[in-house]
Amino acid sequence: MSLQAGIAKVNITPPVGVYLTGFGNRKKPSMGVKLPLKAKCLLLKDEKEKVALISADLIGLGRRVVKEVRSLVKEKTGIENLVILCTHTHAGPETSNLINMAPPDEAYLNILPRTLAGSVLWASQNMKEVKVGCGRGRADGLTFNRRQKTFTPVDEEVNVLKIKGEDLLVHLINYTCHAVVSGPQNLLIYSDYPGETQRYAEEYLGGIAIFTNGCCGNIDPICYYYKWGGGTFAESERMGKIIAAEALKISLNTEVSPGKLLFKRKEVKLPLRWPSLKEAEKLCREARDYANRHKGYAQNVVKWSEDIFKKVKEKETPPFLLSEISLLSLNDIALIFLPGEIYVQIGQKIKKESPFSYTLISGYTDEIVGYIASEDDFEEDWLKNNSPVWYWGPYFFHRSVEEVVIRECLSLLKSSP
Repeated sequence: MSLQAGIAKVNITPPVGVYLTGFGNRKKPSMGVKLPLKAKCLLLKDEKEKVALISADLIGLGRRVVKEVRSLVKEKTGIENLVILCTHTHAGPETSNLINMAPPDEAYLNILPRTLAGSVLWASQNMKEVKVGCGRGRADGLTFNRRQKTFTPVDEEVNVLKIKGEDLLVHLINYTCHAVVSGPQNLLIYSDYPGETQRYAEEYLGGIAIFTNGCCGNIDPICYYYKWGGGTFAESERMGKIIAAEALKISLNTEVSPGKLLFKRKEVKLPLRWPSLKEAEKLCREARDYANRHKGYAQNVVKWSEDIFKKVKEKETPPFLLSEISLLSLNDIALIFLPGEIYVQIGQKIKKESPFSYTLISGYTDEIVGYIASEDDFEEDWLKNNSPVWYWGPYFFHRSVEEVVIRECLSLLKSSP
């Protein structure tokens, strides 16, 4: 059997009135819809492998949703190789593990797994023989490093995976930037610049466009360089048009050929760091002081510190957090899928050492585990990390987490034929 692909697009827009997640200082519910949220499933299969890739316009997913989707997909299609990506929009509903950001809408969370799983079933109904290719370009001047407030290190590559068959055309676009352009003042449900990128790419290129976000844990849109949270819908559209135009140029210069599919998933142990009981008590005091000085958005740090204290007191301090990384390869093209908000330096090192001609790295995959900082940008002080760890869960990664992520990714990449 030659390589085959199927595609499906479903609407995952929540009802107006849900609270939007991603910013701690929003006090009102959503008031309308600027651009609907979508989920797109790309299903690939050959004589040996069958892999489903879902990209959803959501901030991230928690364990509950991921587990349910995997179970439903296996039940309905028999497919076990499933990767769920999120574009990381900060103008959608709470679907992940974020602490005290927005109240989850239980009715929405009950239907979301069935909707995502249904996209896989739908994609499986219309498989076409396809050929694949990949190209690389750049979209410069759209981002900056928010940790260092400099224009380096950033990753301005636009990578495009092109999949073409009879009556089927898919472009998977990989770019690296937080999807926060519309800012905390926005109360409209919105897929932000990734949604605009997909909208304009489909207009320019035809077919279906899928967006995957890269290692953007410390990368923000350029509008935030001048004023935090100061983005506009017009700026988001501008970013989307520029990235989509670059994707068009890349696609026009990308030849396609028959593809050989390979998928690997690997469990990884991400090392954790824990305070002593005395340090945990001090952390709670410092967290309360921090929240008092940053009223309106930092109350989650109090809960995080209290949960840390409880875990330390009860000696529930595992040395590592179990997670997963995955690899999907097509000929000389590798797609690496990582579970967190990965700092850009980590992605750049993986790309540099990868044996593949093209390496597309996506964060926000499956269950999100939080920020994974690079060693050169790692902050040992509990409360001085400008990309706060306390948004995601009561744990703190050890500075060796970069080494582990890179080693495990390169192990997958270099073990592939």
